[in-house]
Amino acid sequence: MVNQVLYGLENFSVTYVDDIAVFSYTWVDHVSHMAQVLHVLQNAGLTIKATKCQISQGTVTYLGHLVGGGPVIGQHGVQHQVQMQRGPLYRTVGSHLALWCNASGDGGSSAQIFEWSVFLPRMSAVKMQIVSTAGPDFSYMVYRDRVLNRREIFIERVRGDSVRMHIIQLQDKDQGVYECCTPNMDSAYYGTYSASLQLIVIPDTLRVLMAPVTLTRDEDDTLQLTCKISTKTHQHTHLSVTWYLQQGAQTHTILSLSRECVVSSGPAYAERHSAGQVSLEKVAETAYRLTLANLRISDRGQFHCEVTEWIQDPDETWYPLTHKQSEKTRVHVVLKDAVRKEGELAQVWIVGHSIVKWAGKEAEKRVLGRQLGCNNKDVVISF
Repeated sequence: MVNQVLYGLENFSVTYVDDIAVFSYTWVDHVSHMAQVLHVLQNAGLTIKATKCQISQGTVTYLGHLVGGGPVIGQHGVQHQVQMQRGPLYRTVGSHLALWCNASGDGGSSAQIFEWSVFLPRMSAVKMQIVSTAGPDFSYMVYRDRVLNRREIFIERVRGDSVRMHIIQLQDKDQGVYECCTPNMDSAYYGTYSASLQLIVIPDTLRVLMAPVTLTRDEDDTLQLTCKISTKTHQHTHLSVTWYLQQGAQTHTILSLSRECVVSSGPAYAERHSAGQVSLEKVAETAYRLTLANLRISDRGQFHCEVTEWIQDPDETWYPLTHKQSEKTRVHVVLKDAVRKEGELAQVWIVGHSIVKWAGKEAEKRVLGRQLGCNNKDVVISF
């Protein structure tokens, strides 16, 4: 009967026989919710006994449990809960897998034992024990080499009540339903002691291509480089693309296209990007082109692009499925005006194979010196 009377107020009230609990997030909401409950009770001709009511309480005892503010406390203390991230999770072959598992209600005790097992697709009714914080004897023989010898599978304890289970290099055969279990150390059970999720292992199909060539461009010319990207992942994924310039031990970020299709520049190219001299655009279904206008001598070096394929997990966070890098294109930028004042150094880049032999350098320098109007000592040949 009470359920029928309070029909429509389920968002902030719950009934059991003749007990009614009213719950709210704020005091203002609570006053409004109480008024609505009392109004419908009055209209139904029902009365309540004031001596049995608890009004404006942070916590109340309801059906033998202390509730309020989040935790549920029963006869055995705070309810034990085990949580993992939501599944299913998609991860690629060869990637690093990390699954977290949290246990609440233990006060963060370092003595909490965590056990990881898996139900494989071909044996869905059989629990295969993988690894445990309790010791090496937990692992089944099929996992012992990866756990004990190669250390490809291990548990990282984040804190007393939280761990991560790592698989360094994921394999096809690792697909299955993973279970995290916290054995009950008490005489009675209260809460949940395990959680599980489905892991789906998919191929890494991301490909990033750019020809490893060497180019020579004059100062103030325009350079265009294209990175071809393809993926055959069946799941919905996003790509992020970043172009880099490597100069010796230093690597500079040029431009990045995020998975949300937002273009941003690295510090060394921020001013030129704002001026429209540096751009990144998608020119075809699988092609991303970098354009550098008004080339400078400082732009010479090795260019490459890096691509990350992202997938959105069920908890709505984005996860980097795989990451690939193209081969490098070497670019030489030479001074546009080859004629120099007396004493000024002119550098001439000979690209490709070593067409200038060591014994012929001096003769070549004399020829270039006459052509450029420079002394021999002012000409440097690099190859």
